[in-house]
Amino acid sequence: MSGKTEGKFIRLPHEIYDGSAFKTLKHGDIVVLLLLLRKFNGHNNGAIALGVREAAAKCDCSMTTACRALSRLQQAGLIVATYKGHMVSDFGRPNAPTRWRVTFIENVQGQPKGKKFHVAS
Repeated sequence: MSGKTEGKFIRLPHEIYDGSAFKTLKHGDIVVLLLLLRKFNGHNNGAIALGVREAAAKCDCSMTTACRALSRLQQAGLIVATYKGHMVSDFGRPNAPTRWRVTFIENVQGQPKGKKFHVAS
């Protein structure tokens, strides 16, 4: 393997990895955070779609564990829900996953990391 980086990658800044908030996370929380970072495409911060069911399936955990991981990531200030998802029982209406913003990634519009990012519904 050469020293050259090719393709896409997941970026986790040292200041986040070494920070006190990250140290409070459990292993499952980190896996869910990595999934959110994997779903970030460079343009969708604030609109990263991830529901509890998908998180549980992709992280090989229960829905309860996935829900707790998302909650702990929010409490740690690493992610913010910008749109609350829902399951729809009506035939023909799609389910909508929750949309997320990773707080340490700059928004597309160039807004500073700390400002709220609103998603039009």
